[in-house]
Amino acid sequence: MEDGNKTLFRNLFGNLPADNLDDLLVKYTYVEDDKYYINITLQSIKVYDSSNSNEAGNYTDDRLKGHTIGIILDVNDRYSFNRIE
Repeated sequence: MEDGNKTLFRNLFGNLPADNLDDLLVKYTYVEDDKYYINITLQSIKVYDSSNSNEAGNYTDDRLKGHTIGIILDVNDRYSFNRIE
């Protein structure tokens, strides 16, 4: 399976070289109905073996279980709050 970094990168940016890509974080913000901000954050996530979770800073490739993609969705009314008296 392809890792999350490359999957996100290729879907967002096409076939640009992504061989040395280590991390990816992209945020989009839309305005809906002149009232709401819709914030969408896409990120790659590395999943590590947690059997030795007390060891600080041990994120070596041999503990890497896989890659996935995270999506954070935030919808709020700050757009209208900042613009309507």
